[in-house]
Amino acid sequence: MTKSPQKVEDSWPRWLRIWFWTQLIVLTFDQSFVLLRPHSFPDGVLGFLYPAFQKYMEIDTVYADMTISYGYAQSCMGVLENILLSIAMFVLHPREQATHTDKRLARPSDLLALCVASTQFGKSLFYWGNDMFDGFSHVAHNDTATLIKFYILPNLIWFIGPLFVFYHLGRKIVYTMQVAQQTQKQK
Repeated sequence: MTKSPQKVEDSWPRWLRIWFWTQLIVLTFDQSFVLLRPHSFPDGVLGFLYPAFQKYMEIDTVYADMTISYGYAQSCMGVLENILLSIAMFVLHPREQATHTDKRLARPSDLLALCVASTQFGKSLFYWGNDMFDGFSHVAHNDTATLIKFYILPNLIWFIGPLFVFYHLGRKIVYTMQVAQQTQKQK
């Protein structure tokens, strides 16, 4: 009789996997809109795929103005982030789950995912900083309620989400370093 392999509890909690999936889906949608402009504009051949952006283009004009290269640069960085996160999620992490039993120890997928969260946080900070130093010229035309509801609150998630990732994966990395130090002292 063959013994079935013991199921190992996932080292990434459910909220982290949900966050990573959300990031992949939302950023892919956002990046494709920007990189496919003008075809993704409401009157473009692909406009039917992006109905929410018709309103958002009025709120944040970076999305409507094709002469602003920052939108393209940010989207290209986002594509790289998604590629790296996909490697962590679909290549490294499943392999590690199959071979490692201590979910408290950090693995390469944790480090790669932490790097992706760091670039996401930094890119968001830079986006807001860029807008601030430009006098909020791309969003200042909005009334306060619109600005809060459609710009500030939705974009805060790209700061808050990475902070949770930093905390969770950072603790794993610190724990792994402590275990390595204790093991080294015992030798």
